[in-house]
Amino acid sequence: MSETPTPLLSPFICAGGANLAEPAVLPFLGGTAVAWCCGSPTKHKVNADALGVIPWGSDLGVLAVSDGIGGLPHAPEASARVIGRLAQPLAAGEAEPVQSRIMDINQTMCRENYQGGATISAVLLEGLRCASCHVGDSMLVVVDRRGRVKFQTDPHSPVGDAVAHGQLSEQAAMRHPLRHVVNNSVGSRAMWVETHDPFALDASDTLVIASDGLWDNLLVSEVAQRVVDGDLGEIGHSLAAAVDQRMAGAEPGMPSKPDDLSFILFSRRGAR
Repeated sequence: MSETPTPLLSPFICAGGANLAEPAVLPFLGGTAVAWCCGSPTKHKVNADALGVIPWGSDLGVLAVSDGIGGLPHAPEASARVIGRLAQPLAAGEAEPVQSRIMDINQTMCRENYQGGATISAVLLEGLRCASCHVGDSMLVVVDRRGRVKFQTDPHSPVGDAVAHGQLSEQAAMRHPLRHVVNNSVGSRAMWVETHDPFALDASDTLVIASDGLWDNLLVSEVAQRVVDGDLGEIGHSLAAAVDQRMAGAEPGMPSKPDDLSFILFSRRGAR
């Protein structure tokens, strides 16, 4: 009989320009989290993405992905600061900790006149329920056991708005010349946090939270079909390889946008 994995007790963070050598498989809140964070395979620049798998208790924690805005200075530092603020220990009586911490780091950056910014997509897991917060175009998708998308956030970008309002198809959006532009980011005085009411996460569901490096290269439906069945660690390896192949332009006629790539997969399927 296999031993029960030791649960993650302290935050797992990849930030500050760091790259993972392979997807990290982490026991988390009675399930499994798989984290991948790596710079663009074709661009010679520091990885501006960051992520955190953050336990706050035996049944409470946060998964978060942040993407430093590439057109601004200090992109790797900006995303690291956002994840670092979320990763701090939970204070007694702290209300709406994810949303309040995003707002807090934004206020700090604005007071400093900080010349940098970042997106953030974070999900608070509490027991069998989850609630999302996001700023920018890093997205969260929840997929059921049949590969159907049961929840999806909308990117805060002109192209994302057009898709959300039915003015542009997802396929057309992935080829749009302005798909990299965001209209909401941490570090801006005009920042706002989109929140969603908590909802139940079934044991067979798979949660995917990722920077635009994933969503600019694979359709949501492609991601959904890839994560629905099998060992989550192996899925993480396969997903990273599939995106690398797209970024390299190895599939003629398919979307290809070289970029940093960060994602976290989470599921309780198979948990005892």
